[in-house]
Amino acid sequence: MGVTREIGTTIWPGVAAFCLTLGLIPVFRTMFHRWNILDQPDHTRRIHKTPIPRVGGMAIATALILAGLLISLFSSVLIHEKQLDMVWSIAPSALVVFATGVLDDIFGLKAWQKLLGQFVAAGIACASGIMIAGGWWAAPVSILWLLGCTNGFNLIDGMDGLAGGAGFIGAITISAMAVQQGNTPLAVVVLALAGGLLGFLRYNFHPASVFLGDSGSLLLGFVLGSAGIMWSRTVANHAGLLAPALVLSVPLLDVMLAIGRRAIAGRPIFAADLGHVHHRLLNSMTTRRAAFALYGMCGVVAVFGVLESLTEDEGRRELLLLLYGITIVTGAGYLGYFRRLPMRAPRAMVPPERLS
Repeated sequence: MGVTREIGTTIWPGVAAFCLTLGLIPVFRTMFHRWNILDQPDHTRRIHKTPIPRVGGMAIATALILAGLLISLFSSVLIHEKQLDMVWSIAPSALVVFATGVLDDIFGLKAWQKLLGQFVAAGIACASGIMIAGGWWAAPVSILWLLGCTNGFNLIDGMDGLAGGAGFIGAITISAMAVQQGNTPLAVVVLALAGGLLGFLRYNFHPASVFLGDSGSLLLGFVLGSAGIMWSRTVANHAGLLAPALVLSVPLLDVMLAIGRRAIAGRPIFAADLGHVHHRLLNSMTTRRAAFALYGMCGVVAVFGVLESLTEDEGRRELLLLLYGITIVTGAGYLGYFRRLPMRAPRAMVPPERLS
């Protein structure tokens, strides 16, 4: 009976977030169409055929807030007090990064303004205890990690279903590892995010009727980055941030490659281009096939992250990292990262919410 109750305690906020997001998105979509707050096609970088609202993040955030209120309402019956502490430790910084994304979606922010909002949110997170274990360098590394995760998911949000699907795989993986470690509070929070993303994908998988928006992609990356820090503090084999870094390595590697690519070309690091991993896939396959291919990549690296977290033997961990490296290099070669590809619009591209 106790095990059944524990499973229900872990899962029900995710189910609630899924149902709420599923019901809220049509409401938000109708409102934004009525107010004419839409992502307009321009037939160059945004080549979708009709205006599409960028409300996915707002619906997911609303669903998470409502799920959090439900957690609070039934806390004495369903959950432990530590689960509430986990929710409220993430909430202030997550609200700051979400607000930054909302302002960018509606008014359009400059790159430095978005980065400043993310930096403030990361600082609040560290002050709330969301920080890796360590010495004086713990806070700078934690902030850098949170900025990398946040921008990583923002950058890969350039194709129907991609950021939401990659985030769902990452969230499910982290929640499963949290359950395995007995960290029910972390599992509850991340499963709620997974539920919201699954509800969103109903409307965002190609052909999308809503986009995630910066409010959604920034929030997604930030919450998963925060969850990665919390997971790293309970990894028994001292892998630390390595295990979550492997799980989230598709968006993290994409942002690093984007920075390197633009630096080598002498372009501003925030300048848009068509060299991201999804653009390269879209040069040779349809949007749906590219999405499934990227889901497969996220699944493979998630397995490496799980194994790295569970493996105690140092030699086996080094072998896992070697195999991971071979896998990444092979994939990069297949995608053409070792040869110069023309920076033309992919034939199958269904236009990003913001090509970054």
